[in-house]
Amino acid sequence: MRGFVLTLVSFALLSAGCTVTSEGSPSRTPMSVTSSPGPENRYGAPAVTDALDASKYLAQPCSTLSTSQLMSLKLPAQGEADTTSAIATNVGPSCSWKDSNVAYYLHLTFMVGNKNGLADFYRGNHEGRFKGYWIETTVDDHPAVYQSARDNRQSGECDLAIGISDTLTFRTNVQSREGERSCDQAKQAASLVLQTLKAGG
Repeated sequence: MRGFVLTLVSFALLSAGCTVTSEGSPSRTPMSVTSSPGPENRYGAPAVTDALDASKYLAQPCSTLSTSQLMSLKLPAQGEADTTSAIATNVGPSCSWKDSNVAYYLHLTFMVGNKNGLADFYRGNHEGRFKGYWIETTVDDHPAVYQSARDNRQSGECDLAIGISDTLTFRTNVQSREGERSCDQAKQAASLVLQTLKAGG
């Protein structure tokens, strides 16, 4: 989990034009690339044709999945929210659910620190940040991509980013004992999040 958080923070801050000092606090520095994602250059990222509003869940990210949805994922109803830490401030609010009995972990993050949605991920891939894997896909007709700097899928870790507008993505990260099936679990969780967002809560 620690490796995922560090990757998450690093990518989000770089996308925002920030770096991290040795003390761990963000500081403004120029980007090392010539352009940022925008309407004229989205680095190949597909547009989101069915934009969803996640604003009501940013203050309460754990409410994104209902008790019945979590039961279908075989996860406990009680999640642990993070809306105030440095990670939450610079990357985005998140919620974590964990079943210690079977070593199954789901982490959901709304990537508000990346202002260009999936285009920031596509830009990261263009810059070679996702050497572990990069697999474009869709989740319930929303553009998405499996991506990671390191490939830990065989050991049960998978990371999926889903576009819900051209300016916002959310990520589902799963760690389990299911090997590469963790990617199916990440996609199942993402589909349930989309159900909640489409229903408006």
